Amino acid sequence: MGSHVESVKVVRFQVPQIRDLLFKLVGTNDDPKIKSEIVCLATYELKNFEVLLDITIWYDILFAVNLISTNLQSKYVY
Repeated sequence: MGSHVESVKVVRFQVPQIRDLLFKLVGTNDDPKIKSEIVCLATYELKNFEVLLDITIWYDILFAVNLISTNLQSKYVY
């Protein structure tokens, strides 16, 4: 479960850096379809309020589940 939290954490806290990287990728690809999909993802999907809200909620849920799971698996349950 910890890996799920970490994968969502990257997106949750680094959306601006991911968008910048996507825009840099546009210049390195010659396929118009791929360029269009990259621009769409960076411009619309990662700026979409619902998507950002979903990422935030998923991170919070996975973080809580991971914390509980880790505590239940520990040698001493408090």
